[in-house]
Amino acid sequence: FDRPGIDDHVDLSCMIYNEMECLARIAVISDRFDDAAEWREQAQKLADAINERMWDEETGFYYDVRADGEFLKMKTVVGFLPIWAGIVSQERLGRLMAHLLDPREFATEFPIPTVALDEPSFSDDMWRGPTWINMNYLIFRGLMRNGLIAEANDIRAATLRQIAKWYDSEGAIYEYYDCFAKTAPRMLHRKGGVGGRGGYGIGTIADYGWSAALYVALANEGIE
Repeated sequence: FDRPGIDDHVDLSCMIYNEMECLARIAVISDRFDDAAEWREQAQKLADAINERMWDEETGFYYDVRADGEFLKMKTVVGFLPIWAGIVSQERLGRLMAHLLDPREFATEFPIPTVALDEPSFSDDMWRGPTWINMNYLIFRGLMRNGLIAEANDIRAATLRQIAKWYDSEGAIYEYYDCFAKTAPRMLHRKGGVGGRGGYGIGTIADYGWSAALYVALANEGIE
């Protein structure tokens, strides 16, 4: 978002882990058991690397890592994606939940902000604070996977409520939303600019595909 460089990222690493798990399941269905074993082995190596290199014991959070091995020490929403991937121990899960449920960090009116409220770089600009529906959905699925049903349903309910609220007033489903649920999405910053004249002349995108699709997915959750 704001610096060049080749880093190791929590979100991409967790998504690749998930792809490997999916490939292993596909291989089993296809009776390719050697392939399944290889994908599971690769997935486990990646999970071990995430837990060894990206977890900070002092703060109890997962961080992106610079090419030199140093943490990019900013608490962001992607630090919760190891929950979705299913690679978090119970002890670490408890520490992550303390961050997620803290109103000084991530427990906002419209959770989950992309950057924690107590970070100096928090703002209303795109990936520096606003709530993204795709991240909410993945974390919702992760909490369900770990048996945290009440916490998952709180995120689901808040997400559905806020999308509907802004659709009623603005007539669109947006790319991202104000985590405080006060500012209209079209008036949030986008890479420096605000409203319809955001960064590069593009404001917050309306009629946004995955936000709309995930609204439907969340609305249908639990319906046979």
